Amino acid sequence: MSQLHHASCPTAIVKAPTEVVWQLLTEPSRWGEFFDVRRVTVTPPGTASVGQVVRAESGPRLLRLKDQCRVNYGCNFEFPHGWRGVLARLFLHKEIDAGPADSLLRLKRRAEQLHANARA
Repeated sequence: MSQLHHASCPTAIVKAPTEVVWQLLTEPSRWGEFFDVRRVTVTPPGTASVGQVVRAESGPRLLRLKDQCRVNYGCNFEFPHGWRGVLARLFLHKEIDAGPADSLLRLKRRAEQLHANARA
């Protein structure tokens, strides 16, 4: 039996410049400020770079227009093979879409907060 996959791709308009959002996204050590993650490991450590692998766990639960940017990211989930994967997907179907959307909302809030503080 093949492995089950699910893609969740939320989008939000963030009222902060691309640079603010990019700074948050490229510093994995700060992801806890807006993502619901734990046990983040970065190989090799440091600011995000090409080829770098960032692994994080979460439980169930370059254009600049008018000082804002559009953020979209994809979250792909893999479930175990067989009946366990089918059950996990069945019971977590709401969370696998709500989780990434919630993380994007928290990223949006944090970026907008940082931008507002910088302008004040």
